[in-house]
Amino acid sequence: MSSSNSSAFAFAFASSSPYPASAVTLAPPDETVNTEPYSSLASGNTRLCNSAVSTYIPAADSWTTWMPATCGNYEYNATGRPSNSNASPTSSLATTASGITSDPLPQTTFNGISTLTEFSSTAITTTITGSAVAETQASHASRQGLELGVSGLAGLAWILYFSYRLFHRPATIKGRLRIFSQSPVSNSMSRPYGTFGFGRRRQSFIFNKMAGIEGKSNKSFVLEKANAVKFEERPVPKLQSDYDVLIAVNYTGICGSDVHYWVHGAIGSYVVKDPMVLGHESAGTIVSVGSAVKNLKVGDRIALEPGYPCRRCSSCLSGHYNLCPEMHFAATPPIDGTLAGFYSSPEDFCYKLPDHVSLQEGALIEPLAVAVHVCKQAVITPGQSVVVMGAGPVGLLCLAVARAYGASTIVAVDIQPSRLEFAKSYTATHTFTPQRVSAEENASNLKSQVGLPEGADVVIDASGAEPSIQTSIHVVRRGGSYVQAGMGKAEITFPIMEFCAKEITAKGSFRYGSGDYKLAVELVSTGKVDVKKLITGEVKFEDAEEAFANVKEGKGIKTLIRGPNEG
Repeated sequence: MSSSNSSAFAFAFASSSPYPASAVTLAPPDETVNTEPYSSLASGNTRLCNSAVSTYIPAADSWTTWMPATCGNYEYNATGRPSNSNASPTSSLATTASGITSDPLPQTTFNGISTLTEFSSTAITTTITGSAVAETQASHASRQGLELGVSGLAGLAWILYFSYRLFHRPATIKGRLRIFSQSPVSNSMSRPYGTFGFGRRRQSFIFNKMAGIEGKSNKSFVLEKANAVKFEERPVPKLQSDYDVLIAVNYTGICGSDVHYWVHGAIGSYVVKDPMVLGHESAGTIVSVGSAVKNLKVGDRIALEPGYPCRRCSSCLSGHYNLCPEMHFAATPPIDGTLAGFYSSPEDFCYKLPDHVSLQEGALIEPLAVAVHVCKQAVITPGQSVVVMGAGPVGLLCLAVARAYGASTIVAVDIQPSRLEFAKSYTATHTFTPQRVSAEENASNLKSQVGLPEGADVVIDASGAEPSIQTSIHVVRRGGSYVQAGMGKAEITFPIMEFCAKEITAKGSFRYGSGDYKLAVELVSTGKVDVKKLITGEVKFEDAEEAFANVKEGKGIKTLIRGPNEG
């Protein structure tokens, strides 16, 4: 680093500095502080002039000056406009697609400091005149002979840095969480998964601090083993990547899989061996973001897709990330779930909610995304007939999505009259109650009762019950489609002759894939699917175990648990 006067002295930060080692120039007023090749500027290069500390941040194409309370702070960005309103620009910098032009930045006068900065494709030049600390010629002359040690300069840098961090005023988010306004972030721009999103995740260096977050609860609803749950205070999760966000969980729905883990301690090969936080149907508010997050900000309300894949296996690369064998899915052993105060997630698995969509609705985006994926597998088209076996939350949402897709005949099948009554008032055009007879007879009665003599174009089983699956195959028309959405016993008796003779197209459906969450949010925001009607209960976090017991007994349709910070 060079200066226009020989009186400037260059030093290097000690290794304990918060910035990477770099040259620093002390300079009096009325001289050029910095002129060096643009390409050689590294993030963290720092200058001290009077009482100001300046840092170049390539990621933002800006040179940021942080000054103590006597001077304030301002920032020049690539548009040439100081980002702090305390500065007074007189013109703006023109830019081109190829980068920064050689047009000068405006001259700015602030608290006695006058600056004139020029950007070009090869150099950045900043000229500072005047003085914010009324520095006299005598003190200037005496400073010309002063040599500062490396340790002294490092100490000064630490004082300036922590003074800013200590006294910078926090902002308030909805009266609950106090968040420091955004600070300079890490100089690292590498992706969390390596090039093009693939590779190894790493710990990020993030300056987004949360004032008052320590005072908020990260109480978690923890499953220790089958039929044994407890509330436990856990540390607030840390962001594991520059692309991650931290979410204050506002609402979480209770899913049948959560109840199954609670009762049995396992689902198939997924066995709870260590204490695990339950829950995965959640919506919340962003309280912190990593340095590389672009589409979300603190205060955004989001629906959380509770699983993210490896992004590099054959399933991920072919667009079927829901089949990723390394899927990191909430409340699936050994991964902790979302029934807690806070949860961290990659940005691209969080979906911003429109202003008119509530957080309660946001919690139901997860089961709706399941239904969207089921109906995609079924390839439902306008005018078709669709039969859904099972009128639980997912089955009801399959009925709603089928209607949104244009199905004309929509049949709900269940053994509980109350569920069928709700289904009829919700979206179903017909309902059917199976009897204790053979699958063939139940199928014949259904087709006769709802006016589908040839059978249904599409049948979806959302129950997982063996008799329901058997009946479904007899209900599907020749050449029709069948989708297995519900999970039950690992092995069942299946009418294979009927299946083959009718050339039925059969598919499984597992969670949700690319575009399903986005479409689910759109269906709710446009009013094509109303999920509010499914919410039949809302309880405090402390009443979570009682709510699980009610769901186990079949009470209500969808119960929501408020986050521990919701009251």
